[in-house]
Amino acid sequence: MRELRKLHDLRYVPMIHDCIPLMVPEHCPKALVEDFRQWFLGAMLEADALITNSHWSAKDIQCILDSTFPHARLPVHPIALNGNMRGHLASRGLADHQAVQHILPANASFILCVGTLDSRKNPLLLFTAWERLMRNTPPAAEAESPRTTMPPHCPPDRAGPTPSLSPPS
Repeated sequence: MRELRKLHDLRYVPMIHDCIPLMVPEHCPKALVEDFRQWFLGAMLEADALITNSHWSAKDIQCILDSTFPHARLPVHPIALNGNMRGHLASRGLADHQAVQHILPANASFILCVGTLDSRKNPLLLFTAWERLMRNTPPAAEAESPRTTMPPHCPPDRAGPTPSLSPPS
């Protein structure tokens, strides 16, 4: 990479989707964590800037950079992906409510949660919000409200993930 940069005046700007192997290594195979750690460290030493697909990932990347290379100033640019569902539905001649009317009864209240339930996506926040909603639902409406089962014990919320750039011991 260094030779190509010198010869052709190239810039190296890798795209990083997320840093899950470093932020929550317990969710990844050990080999993936080690491979990602090595790639990440090497890429940070060579990169001119970074791009990522979200502000959340940009914050994770910056956290790791700050803890690993405290004096480096590597620009991290989140580039939002276009998730314009209204435009998608409108192009098919559907309004927002028409897209789901076959699923729900008329005038139904609902909560939609999309995603897997694993610790990377903070299900504790989802369960806490659901519990609060159920606690604040009037008794008459409660009989018609959907229910969920709360896990018997959720781990305490942490201040934030601690990235692991140290080799596994």
